[in-house]
Amino acid sequence: MRSDSFHNRLGIVVFLLGLSTLFVFYRLISLQFNLKAAEVAVGGPGNFQMVRPPRGRIFDRNGELLATNAVFYEVGIDYDSVLYGDENEDGNIDEFDRRIALKNIAMELSSLIDMSYESLQKLVLDDMSLDGTQLSYKKLKAYLEPELAPDLERQIQQLYDGDHGPKITPEFAEQISLILNGDYDERVEPILGVQLQRLLEAYGQDLDLELRQHIWALLSGKYGHTLRSITVRPVLLRTYPNGPLAGHILGLVLYNQTGYYGVEGYYDDILGGDTERVFVSIIPLDVGTELQTDANADVYLTIDREIQFLAEQVLTESIQEYEAESGMMLVGDPTTGDILAIASVPGFDPNDIEAVITDTENVGRNPAVSEQFEPGSVFKVITMAAALESGIFSRYSSYFDTGIFEYGGIVVRNWDLKAHDHQDMTGLLARSLNVGAATLSTTLGPKQYYDYLQAFGIGRLTHVDIQGEETGSLRRPGDPDWHDADLATNSFGQGLAVTGLQMLTAVSAVANDGVIMQPHLLQEIRDGDMVYTAKPKILGNPISREVANTLTDMLTASLQTETSHSKALVDGYKLAGKTGTAQIPMPYGYDTERTMASFIGWGPVDQPRFIIYVKLDAPQTSQWGSSTAAPTFAKMVERLVIHMEIPPEEIRQRLASDR
Repeated sequence: MRSDSFHNRLGIVVFLLGLSTLFVFYRLISLQFNLKAAEVAVGGPGNFQMVRPPRGRIFDRNGELLATNAVFYEVGIDYDSVLYGDENEDGNIDEFDRRIALKNIAMELSSLIDMSYESLQKLVLDDMSLDGTQLSYKKLKAYLEPELAPDLERQIQQLYDGDHGPKITPEFAEQISLILNGDYDERVEPILGVQLQRLLEAYGQDLDLELRQHIWALLSGKYGHTLRSITVRPVLLRTYPNGPLAGHILGLVLYNQTGYYGVEGYYDDILGGDTERVFVSIIPLDVGTELQTDANADVYLTIDREIQFLAEQVLTESIQEYEAESGMMLVGDPTTGDILAIASVPGFDPNDIEAVITDTENVGRNPAVSEQFEPGSVFKVITMAAALESGIFSRYSSYFDTGIFEYGGIVVRNWDLKAHDHQDMTGLLARSLNVGAATLSTTLGPKQYYDYLQAFGIGRLTHVDIQGEETGSLRRPGDPDWHDADLATNSFGQGLAVTGLQMLTAVSAVANDGVIMQPHLLQEIRDGDMVYTAKPKILGNPISREVANTLTDMLTASLQTETSHSKALVDGYKLAGKTGTAQIPMPYGYDTERTMASFIGWGPVDQPRFIIYVKLDAPQTSQWGSSTAAPTFAKMVERLVIHMEIPPEEIRQRLASDR
């Protein structure tokens, strides 16, 4: 019994092993058959390759196209296909012959692809990889405009076929006839006079596979040892139809089809997807092969292309007018966290991949989230919000401003080096008094003040969906580099660092009834019939609705009294905001000649539709934010209210009363 049971089990095992072997054998035959079937389908040889499907497109909130894909063409050399002749006729084919052949390729090709012979020769001869192995393929020219590829293909063919594109001659036809067992009249004579390469492309589907294979073999031998080594192959490249517009928001895609910076980097998994296995033809100079896979999901952003254009336009004009080195402007919706625009000057064109690759200063990084700086007096909005929320101060609280405030071993002075006697909280904001701000923070004390700063998100990521966000910098008591003096200087935006988006996000709490919304760029993801819609998310609630409304009233009033009349005001619209002028820190102290001018504001104050942060670096015509950043804000508001169709205050009140 035991013996029978053992033999039964052994038989089952042998049967299963045999079945597995048959399955493996079947798969091998199947794969080989599929490869041959694919060759038949495309009319030529090739192989299966793992490729990334076309990236998903990017649109703005209104469906305007921001990023898409296009077929471009890459010129390269296939080293495995170069057959070297005996150039010095010494009876041997050696390294000398190989180098001569490669130099000839470089010399003839240089005039066709607009590269110097020296540059091309260096590229062609450098055929070793970093690990010391010989390359099988190398790209010689970046990417051509699609319409240039067919013409280049023709020129390369004429160049390497000897007599400007040889026809199938009787002698050559005779070779084909012999290979095809002498069937000359019926199968070969009709193709006399046709160019070899064009035969495969124009008549490929009308010729049987055997004839195509024989022509391919002859091309690889006598008639094409250099022709076959030069390839012009199609590649899908990312293209940005609006050029540099929103470049820092979008990021870019490099030749490896991987997204870097901005939205392209952050949503690379969604836009790029996984690799897929597809059949790719390897017919030389075949420019008809395209990826045969479905595109990935499309992404719709919260930005408005028109608002983005206006922001870049206004910012560029102001930088030129005030002779600033650089600048940024952010526009958002404080009630939802939607980012409507992020402009940075200088910008960059994501279509110019080579410029980004050779850049040593990370030109593709978005300064609005990656550049950290001391914010200056716009930070007094946060300090005042903390003071009012604590209950220690109200809008009617006052102090006596002597122009000097000593704390932690340092002396704080007002920007104008003057005393301002009795001041209430609105006067403190209108005159942007450092002594007053330091009085508030030191009265609150370290624990309470820094707890409020953290509640506003200072020193923390906003987790915006842009690759490369920095945290800013906020030292707290207990940190090895924190000093008592920081409590005083932090109150007016010195000794700490923020990003532009952090500043916009923190102050948006005042515009939005005390609630901070998560800043975001994603509006929707559309993948076929499936649609994911992003929902607004609350980041925090650092102050009450009452404090937010009170501070908004104070900032509205302060613009009316700020050195008689703020340049940030726009006729017909009720706005709130604050100027800033920050010293620029240096390794040993602060720059005595350059400043950073800024302004943050929002409106309409009763129902905010936008919040704008402007920063100008080192303006030369005036160092003050009130004279440079504030009018920049006003210029943007004037154009923004037209685009967003926001009626003036008088009309809005009339419409409200008619309801």
